[in-house]
Amino acid sequence: MERDSGGFDMKMNGLDHRADKTLDKVARVISQLYSDRDLIASALEYSGNTHTFDDVAMMILKGQLLYWHLSNSCIVGEVITYPQRKDLHFFLLAGDLKEIIAMQPQMIETAKALGCSSLSGSGRPGWIKPLGELGWKVHSTTLWLDLTALQSAEDPIDLVQRDLFQNLDVSVKER
Repeated sequence: MERDSGGFDMKMNGLDHRADKTLDKVARVISQLYSDRDLIASALEYSGNTHTFDDVAMMILKGQLLYWHLSNSCIVGEVITYPQRKDLHFFLLAGDLKEIIAMQPQMIETAKALGCSSLSGSGRPGWIKPLGELGWKVHSTTLWLDLTALQSAEDPIDLVQRDLFQNLDVSVKER
């Protein structure tokens, strides 16, 4: 199984590990990205199309995202800095589940090298059980409201409040 961080040296401290890019490394990463294009596109579609393939590829090449190209899978992550800690968050996990799970030791090593104190990931519910067996816990639930899909010109907050109060059997007061 190929374990590659997209051609970037993951053992260096800090985010500067992405700065040492030669033309050969960039060409290799581009080739790997194109071979993972369908996997990435599928994961992006599932996640609500927050990015296009080109967005992800450019962010990887600019060093804004981390990328692992595997034999039958790929992983894309980002460092998120909160006021009290840093998190290595994987927002695209696509391909062979066993191959991705086998990457956990390298993910942990990378996170520690980057000064992160936790890993997180977004994905479909099918990831909960296998990752739970490795110590991962469901931390929160993300809810999403697609404002472009609203049929009404009403304020989305008014819609939510009206529905909430109707479900609670409380009348909504006029503003």
